[in-house]
Amino acid sequence: MIQNSKCTSKDVNCNVFAYSNNGQLFAYCDNQVTRVFEIATNKEILCVNLKRTRKLFFSPKDNFLFTFEPWVIYGAKTDPNQKPAPNVRIYNLTDGRLITTLSSPKESSWEPQFNADESLAARMVGSEIFFYTDMSFDRYDHKLMEKGATNFSLSPGSGPNHVAVYVPAIGSAPARVRVHRVSKSFPVVANRTFYKSDKATITWNQKGNALLILASVDVDKTNQSYYGEQSVSL
Repeated sequence: MIQNSKCTSKDVNCNVFAYSNNGQLFAYCDNQVTRVFEIATNKEILCVNLKRTRKLFFSPKDNFLFTFEPWVIYGAKTDPNQKPAPNVRIYNLTDGRLITTLSSPKESSWEPQFNADESLAARMVGSEIFFYTDMSFDRYDHKLMEKGATNFSLSPGSGPNHVAVYVPAIGSAPARVRVHRVSKSFPVVANRTFYKSDKATITWNQKGNALLILASVDVDKTNQSYYGEQSVSL
């Protein structure tokens, strides 16, 4: 991490920016640095030499900042089996310390999910969902594998926590949302199937004991709707 005392919020070109959840902090990248400052006082909280940042994310209690840059190799390859360097960084906003780095090939699923008190976090890599406790991202505590899964949603309550996983339709098999209780064995507590769905948005209530599923398909094969079809389930 490189601290830069010359960073300023004035007259910069922002590629990406984000407000903290409490509205007190502002983060941005201007092709030179990635910076966080306190809006009311302009006090600098973090300034690091990250010029390729394309996504920013504050943890629920604004204690940590996550940065994402494209997962690609910059410059010439030095080895045929060379992989891109880790492209997700986690910073502690209390002291500006870099906690760890992670690799996330897909921009669509890079962002981790948390419960309300930040004691539990989850992230998806491929069809696997990794669970971490107390912001310890160096090693996962549990792993859930759902073949074909494309997205998930972690319940926001303090516990017991659940995770809803969406698997789109494959062949004659319908799409489904399966809800697991987060534990070592991940028991299934609910299951819902959809016959007209190639994507779904899953939204939990604040307590994390109920969820809303918006299932949709882009093309209506019956030609009754130009906008495809949608269905809502509770």
